[in-house]
Amino acid sequence: MNLYKSDDLVEAASLAIDNTLNNLARQQQLEAFGFGTDRFRTGQNLLKEYTQKLAAQTQQQDAQWALSQQINTGLLALQEQFKQHVQVAQMAFRNDSVLLHTLKIDPLSARRWEGVRQALYFYEQLEQQNASLEAYGVSAKEVKQARTAAQSLLQQKASRADKKSCAEQCTEEKREAQKALRTWVQDFRTIARMAFRSQPQTLEAFGIHVSASV
Repeated sequence: MNLYKSDDLVEAASLAIDNTLNNLARQQQLEAFGFGTDRFRTGQNLLKEYTQKLAAQTQQQDAQWALSQQINTGLLALQEQFKQHVQVAQMAFRNDSVLLHTLKIDPLSARRWEGVRQALYFYEQLEQQNASLEAYGVSAKEVKQARTAAQSLLQQKASRADKKSCAEQCTEEKREAQKALRTWVQDFRTIARMAFRSQPQTLEAFGIHVSASV
């Protein structure tokens, strides 16, 4: 087993704990070598803590991934809609240079999040200037929805940054719990090899590989 792999570490700890606590003779033999009930209780607590931290890390990473997917989809939709609305506005207000200047759409930003802020400003200005695109097939409701979408994307961006921070914290906590559990398993295995050196079947029950005798 590779104790640096999560699944292997959990399996090794579970085998050590379960296959000892379910067998009084093994408990007594290990206790004779200084690995008694208190240390198994510690192992149980460490295993529980690690599995909880691992689950929390997975949950945070999944939430971050899901939000990123949602943001990417929203960005693509907004970018396409914004470009179409800009083209309509340029045609609708081609004789009103002051209004076109107010909309700040020349040029369009090539940077993703600056583009979102530019879109939000554009839709806010259309509403504030009471500049209608209705005659060209763009309703006031559609403009409002696009503005809301831009606002939502910026809020989601901030939320993703927060989720990233939480995920990093969970990862660090998981790493510390993993280190503590791995140390416990390594200590157990060291003692078990001494306590059961003449009982290879027992060592195998703990997931400890025993080399075949020559």
